[in-house]
Order: sequence, then C-alpha cells, then structure tokens
Amino acid sequence: MNSEPSSEEDIFDRQKLLEKFDNDEEFFDELLECYLEDVPIHLNGLRHCLREKTYDQAERWAHTIKGASANMEAEEMRKSAFDLEMVLKDKDFDQFEKSLKYLEDSFQRFLRLIKKD
Repeated sequence: MNSEPSSEEDIFDRQKLLEKFDNDEEFFDELLECYLEDVPIHLNGLRHCLREKTYDQAERWAHTIKGASANMEAEEMRKSAFDLEMVLKDKDFDQFEKSLKYLEDSFQRFLRLIKKD
C-alpha cells in the first residue's frame, strides 16, 4: 500500500475493459458513468463510517468498491479497497483513516487518467 502505481494500466486498463465487452464503446461509456456516480457515494459512506465507528458497514462499502473496481479493470482501486477491507476485517481500526485516504487518492488518480483519454 501507499506506493505509486508502476503504469497507467495499474490505475485503469481501458483496453482490457473494452475487450471484455467486445469493444462496445456505448456499453463502456455507460459502465464508466455508473462507476463514476457510485464510487463517490461509497467513499462518502466510508467517511461516515469512520466518523461513526460503524466498521461492519465500512467493510461492506470497501468490499463493494473492490468488486466494482475489479469489474472496471481499475486495479489500483481494487487493491486499495482490498487493503481497506483487510484493515477492517482484521479490526486494525487505527489504520482505517490512512487506508481510506489512500483509496481516495487512488480514485483521484483514476479520475485524472480517464480525463486524459
């Protein structure tokens, strides 16, 4: 955790995602739009869980982001969400905020990359 990705494909492998859906650009755009709408909601949910110390709910949010990111070929996001999920599963609550910050930073890198495309 907390190391910069080695390549843009670690952040988001657009080509791999397109190939997964037979290069259907329209479906790709819809999927990306849903992801961009959902992730901020989940991140806000995680922030709320941090404040309220509702760790079980936070683990579910992290798991949801992990799955969505895997589906999107957003590997850095998937790994960050997995790390956060493990922090919560292991009840290492002192690391919750740090892991959440890294997940949020990963999402910002994802956003910057897709804006380049």
